[in-house]
Amino acid sequence: MSAGVRQCFVERVRFQGLPQAQAEQMVHELLALSFQIMPIRHLLPSALQIGLSSQLALYDSLYIALALNLNCPLITVDDRQAKGAIASGVTLKPITDFSPTK
Repeated sequence: MSAGVRQCFVERVRFQGLPQAQAEQMVHELLALSFQIMPIRHLLPSALQIGLSSQLALYDSLYIALALNLNCPLITVDDRQAKGAIASGVTLKPITDFSPTK
């Protein structure tokens, strides 16, 4: 799992009130998934356009461009990135889908 993904959880705990135990459980569940590292060179033109139109960092817009390229949903806890994804036609999958049901 990338440092950027882990940082999202840190920010949710520190600034948005996500309980630490819940964040740790979410990270644990995400780590159980199979990840594939993708090259980004071919995504840069699209990511640049997305970043400029949605006022996002290139880092955030690359994930949106990848979701578009792979025709898959984006999982994010970042509200600005979520809005940019929706504006770009990307479907969102809520992170809470990975939390245990209480």
